Amino acid sequence: GFSDAKELVPDLNNASLQMFADQESMQRSINRIAVFVESSSKGEVLSDEELRNHYANGNNKPYIGHDYQARYLASFFNTANKNGIKLNEAEEKLRSELLSQGIITQNSSTKLDEAPVGNRTYIATSYEQGDRKTAITLNHELIHARFFTDEKFAHKCRQYFNALPPNLQSQVKETLSRLGYNKNDQDLMINEFTAHMLVENTFLKHDTADGASRPGRDPRVAALFEKLSKFNGFLPREQLETERSKLRSALSGYNLPEYLEPYAKIESSS
Repeated sequence: GFSDAKELVPDLNNASLQMFADQESMQRSINRIAVFVESSSKGEVLSDEELRNHYANGNNKPYIGHDYQARYLASFFNTANKNGIKLNEAEEKLRSELLSQGIITQNSSTKLDEAPVGNRTYIATSYEQGDRKTAITLNHELIHARFFTDEKFAHKCRQYFNALPPNLQSQVKETLSRLGYNKNDQDLMINEFTAHMLVENTFLKHDTADGASRPGRDPRVAALFEKLSKFNGFLPREQLETERSKLRSALSGYNLPEYLEPYAKIESSS
């Protein structure tokens, strides 16, 4: 169901949260929107076949959490209608729910308002991930919601990112691009950098040498090493912690979620 994000973060305004029962139902409702807003196909509403092909690419994984401004949601539904793209039942249901919640509004019989008053934001994730992973995902998405709804916060995030050395900015963009984000969207890069840096280890450089092929290793652990190798970051742990601390300091005064370690040490599973 829907709730006001202020229940989680009292000083966060204009953000609504929808919790889905499982990932499958959320993906049917939002995957096409995610591609429209954040991928290299930004601004395109994909057909069913195009959407299947998009996610058939190993680098394009469905997101486990979402956060979109109301104006982009309105633009998605308007574009789909204009281009004659038939949406599925879950997407049509989401459209009705967003309207009933006042997250998007109608400005004519056929069009939604793409310039709504205020910076209304929609957050979504699912219960299916388990408590810890759901908490991490929510922390990540709540940072996005603050970026969208608080211009002073967004300005500080932009200042911090733009002051980073150019080579570091490029490494951030390449890492996020491998995760399916549109690296040519500067605000998206800054928003994702902030959330990933504060609550996740996306940019951590893992030691994966021979990790997947070590004799006798549990196949599940080998698969994790293989995944880490494919999506490896670039910052040694000490440098990552330093950068995270500096970013937190730059954003002091805001109610920021804490970093949660998502996994036990890999070796403990071997």
